[in-house]
Amino acid sequence: MMKLPNDIRELNTQELISHLQNELFSLHGIKAKIGAELEFYLVHQNEDEEAALEKIATKCLRVDKERGWHQFECIVEYTPDLIGLAEELVELKSHITVSARQHGIKAVFDAKPFDNDFGSGLHLHLSLHNKLGVNVFADGTYENNKYLQYVIGGILSVTEESVFLLCNNDNDFKRFQEKDFLAPTHLSWGGNNRSTIIRIPDSEPKFRRVEFRLPPADSDPYLAIVTVLLGVLEGLNNEITPPTRVFGNAFDEKYNLPMLPHSLESAAEIFTSKGLVAKYLARFRTN
Repeated sequence: MMKLPNDIRELNTQELISHLQNELFSLHGIKAKIGAELEFYLVHQNEDEEAALEKIATKCLRVDKERGWHQFECIVEYTPDLIGLAEELVELKSHITVSARQHGIKAVFDAKPFDNDFGSGLHLHLSLHNKLGVNVFADGTYENNKYLQYVIGGILSVTEESVFLLCNNDNDFKRFQEKDFLAPTHLSWGGNNRSTIIRIPDSEPKFRRVEFRLPPADSDPYLAIVTVLLGVLEGLNNEITPPTRVFGNAFDEKYNLPMLPHSLESAAEIFTSKGLVAKYLARFRTN
């Protein structure tokens, strides 16, 4: 397995999250709130899955059945405490693992544990709020809300580089390669469209949010949150507009969108050659 460079492995992610939050507020008067969905599989033979799920549900908002065979997701509530959210997600993975084991079940967070079945992701749901607490994504349509457009454009602008931060092994890349399993494959955004990297779920305008669907379930929650915040700042600071909205499958040839990297080697090359994310993160080494 290819390792992250020393200056990234030694990253003080808590300090970086705090810095990004402060910069977002000082430059734009905006606070970010993020919630999460953590997907996983339960693998067992004739054991008490229901009891395990009841125990798992004590540490999250709720547990929902997902599309895969014995696949579920924990819903984690929105919060402006993004360091606390990352800590909660780390603790939640441990809780799920222990709770399942106590009932003779194995919890699996692999991004693609089974061929021809759905992969597991860590989906982050982002909304931005002004000094009055109003969600700035609420006004207008998707296309004419400048905050929404710049945030989508900014996150997509750092996505290719961030794949190397969020994907740790060959299995993580398998999730990007199989079509028709509602996982991201290309740099894309859409409305209520699960084939895209950025999805805008159907909701009342006041609850409008951006869902970042790239990170696999076994990714580092701190780095996933850093990626989102860095993308938000890049987008707002540089007024980055996104590509055309996708209707239908993002992998359709008619869109001709850039594909996500399919290996650690290609992800590392993009991370190194583009360099924007690496340069920014290197400022926050622990020593």
